[in-house]
Formats: sequence, C-alpha cells, structure tokens
Amino acid sequence: MIQRAFLSILLMLFVGLAVATAGELSGTFSLGVGHACDGQYHYGDSWFNPTTQTIYLKDVTLWIGMGFGSQADTDVVVWRQSDGLLIHYFGWDHYAQPTGPHQVWRSFAPDYIRLAPGDSIGIRYFCASVNGGPTSGHGAAWGFYTVGSP
Repeated sequence: MIQRAFLSILLMLFVGLAVATAGELSGTFSLGVGHACDGQYHYGDSWFNPTTQTIYLKDVTLWIGMGFGSQADTDVVVWRQSDGLLIHYFGWDHYAQPTGPHQVWRSFAPDYIRLAPGDSIGIRYFCASVNGGPTSGHGAAWGFYTVGSP
C-alpha cells in the first residue's frame, strides 16, 4: 500500500513537472505603492521583464487598501511603459467600514499582454480624502506570465 502511494506521488510530481515545463505559467510579477491621501498621483517602482525573451502576461489582480476609518476616493492603474498601454484599472469610493471587495482580477485568456525584453510595467496610485481627515492608503498589482510563447 505504501509503495502504491509513493508511486502515485512520484507520478503526480512527474506530471506536474511536465506541465510546468510545457510553457504554461513561467513566473509572477508584483508591484505596490502607498502614500498619504493628498489628492496627488503617486508612482511606485516599475517591474521590468527579467528575461532576455518576450513574456506574455496572462492575468493581473489589482488591490486597494485604506487605513481603518478612512474616507476617500482612490484608484490604482498599471500600464506597459514602452507605449502607455493600459493593462488594468480599479477605482474605489471608500466611505464606510467594513467594505469590499477590495480587489479585482482580470484574465486576458485566450489573449495576453506582450512585454518585450527590457520593457516594464508601471503602477500609479491616487487617493483623495473626502472628509478632510488624515488618512493613507496603498495599491498593489500582481499577475502571471509565460516566457517565449503565449
């Protein structure tokens, strides 16, 4: 019985390895930016294609968080920096506690967003307090990509 379980585990690992090397999902990216809710645009660090090949973004998730008790209009945007192509946008009017959802997911399947070697993704965060009180917030983006072929 133990032998059968061991062989089953080996088979699952082998199949998993074969799938992982077949060009499905090859990696992830993540970006984040946080700042005071001052009604200004704030830009986070860029994420650069870490390979020497074209990568193909398959999906992206955006998330926005606020300090407890905050009331603000906020949004987060990600784009391809070489040409300004909008990848994803999420806006949220945060006026009460508790609230939700605080994230939105977008799949490009069966399509993709192409990112050439050396190209990058940028993130911008905006937050404007609606009650005049001090508050802060943050935005984040993450997703999956394949390398070499869509």
